[in-house]
Amino acid sequence: DLDDVPSDARVVCLRAPLARQKNASAVVANLAEQAATAVARHDYDAVIATGGETMAAILDRLGISRFILTRELEQGFPVGRAERADGSSLTIAMKAGGFGSPSTLLDAARDLPAKPSSKKAFIHDRA
Repeated sequence: DLDDVPSDARVVCLRAPLARQKNASAVVANLAEQAATAVARHDYDAVIATGGETMAAILDRLGISRFILTRELEQGFPVGRAERADGSSLTIAMKAGGFGSPSTLLDAARDLPAKPSSKKAFIHDRA
């Protein structure tokens, strides 16, 4: 629950329920809403998501219609920069759900360029 996240938390991990849900689109919509709330409430400047549908829902919820790919963290794990409606930028990284090592997401958090006060939101979709 985002209400339990300390205001100075540099990383927050949002994830779908472990048990497969009947309505996957509702799970993705809920994750997108939580991500938008986290970005707004805690001023996160990076979002790392697993799954294309999840990232698409997050970008839609944040009002981002385009972004520029800048590099890959790993093969098939692109990173880009998007501009939000308020003019601030947001780093986005999307990993396909079915690959990577157990440390892939942790490595991504460590690898993304960060200013000292940088905050990152992880969204992990297992819907």
